Amino acid sequence: MRRILTASATALPLALALAGCSSLRALPKGPLGQAGPLALSQPSAAAPPVDEVTCDREVPTGTRIAREVCRTRLEREHEQAEAEELLHLGLQHGEIIIR
Repeated sequence: MRRILTASATALPLALALAGCSSLRALPKGPLGQAGPLALSQPSAAAPPVDEVTCDREVPTGTRIAREVCRTRLEREHEQAEAEELLHLGLQHGEIIIR
């Protein structure tokens, strides 16, 4: 008698879960539920001039505290190019390069 109660107590949640999954027949509302192509987003604005200072909040490695960092676009591009160069050098040599 105890086995029957345990089996039915286990089967009931499983049956409810399966019934809930199979009852979702309608497509959700929104762009993914509508038929037809999705539109691509348009760029919001042109890139700032090279000498214009922009500020972003960055979280340095090893901490969870964000800080505000202000740089020009030229400085950001230079830093990104330097990071990519270090990455490619490390991949070529099979080691991590830290400067």
